Amino acid sequence: VTLAANNGASREVVATFESGLASAQVKVAQGIDPNNKVGWLLVTNVSELAVGDKIIIAAQNKDYAISTTNQTSSIKGVAITKIGGSLVGVNEENVRVFTLMKGFVDGEFAITYPKDEKTTNYLYTDSGNYDRLKVTTTLTYNASWTIEIDSNGGALVDTTYGTSTKTTRRIMCNYTESNQTFCTYTTTTTNKEPICIYKYYEE
Repeated sequence: VTLAANNGASREVVATFESGLASAQVKVAQGIDPNNKVGWLLVTNVSELAVGDKIIIAAQNKDYAISTTNQTSSIKGVAITKIGGSLVGVNEENVRVFTLMKGFVDGEFAITYPKDEKTTNYLYTDSGNYDRLKVTTTLTYNASWTIEIDSNGGALVDTTYGTSTKTTRRIMCNYTESNQTFCTYTTTTTNKEPICIYKYYEE
């Protein structure tokens, strides 16, 4: 028995149903067409991203994503469930869903979500303290991001700004067992968790 996948179900999830002494296994699949994508799926190539896409930013090797809780200098993480290359059971009241828009710089992205019906919030690095990840209602250089996907599926999400001196910061996850936050750091930082991006595909 083959079921149509929804809510980001992996192509290889097998579910077992039992009733009394009888049991049956079914495979949850997205059909035989590999281009039939549904739900929140891991971005493995930057060519998959375009203006208008809905995305979630998560820690690559931990089960946490950027939440809807903004803090003074960072954004709090929230637990998520990963199955293979997908997210399942996403609660958009707790997990921040961003929309990609055209960046301040040509060829770059703005990472946004609505503040209200008339105003847009932009993810940015505070120019007064470069290791801060915050939101602003103004699209500027430090709210404009380049996105690359490395060979391991990690997302390199960077902003570069400044005139005579260029400064680059990258979004990473500061993970401990008791606290998980997302902030920006120098691109050479090695003691933070890399991130990845999940994109939403309509059914």
